[in-house]
Amino acid sequence: NYTSINELGYEYIEKPQIAVAIMKQGTVLYPFYPNSFDSYADALFANKEYNLAKENAQKAVELARLKSNQHLEYFENNQIELEHKCDSIAQEENAIRATLMDYIEGTSNGVYMSLQGR
Repeated sequence: NYTSINELGYEYIEKPQIAVAIMKQGTVLYPFYPNSFDSYADALFANKEYNLAKENAQKAVELARLKSNQHLEYFENNQIELEHKCDSIAQEENAIRATLMDYIEGTSNGVYMSLQGR
């Protein structure tokens, strides 16, 4: 049943590739359960597949709205939280990238200048 798949997926969340495979099956077997997509989004996030995680969190919200699910607010809150986490990680990665590029450019300029005798 769905609950067993979901529980198994979360047991493997520390091994995100396995959790993704399990949770994906939940979305295939239970395509009208908002929680299947919400859980799949959690596994994708754990596997650093941020865009897919956001897409599946959105799908959970859409399904919950479509089915007038009593837990709609829960899925909306999860989506907002996941999007904030993904955006925060993207900002951190961009800052690291920028710092690294500044360092590389500064180092290569310094090497170039020393080769020029400056």
